[in-house]
Amino acid sequence: LACYGGMVCYYNVWLLLFYLTGGVVLMILANRSVFLAVFVTVSFPVILLLTTGNWNQFLVVTIASAFLLWIHRKNFGRVKRGEEEPMRDIIRNKIFKKSEK
Repeated sequence: LACYGGMVCYYNVWLLLFYLTGGVVLMILANRSVFLAVFVTVSFPVILLLTTGNWNQFLVVTIASAFLLWIHRKNFGRVKRGEEEPMRDIIRNKIFKKSEK
C-alpha cells in the first residue's frame, strides 16, 4: 500500500492527502481497515484516466491495483467471515491502550 501511495503522490500530492483523509473516515465509518485499500485501488485508475486520458498509465495502474487487491484477498476473506478485528477496537485497544497499574 505504501508503494501505491507513492504512485498517487507522484501523480498528485493533494489527491494522496484526499485519499488518506477519506480513507481514514471510510475505515472508521465502515469499522474495517481493509476499506482504505479498496477505496484507493478502485478509484485511482479511474481518476487517472479521466484526468489524463492516458490509457498506458491507466493500464499500468490498473494492473498494480489488481495486484494490491489480490494481496489483500485474505483480509477480504476475514471480513466476509467476520474475523477481521473492527477498526474501532484496533483504535481503542492498540493505539489508545490504557496503562494497567
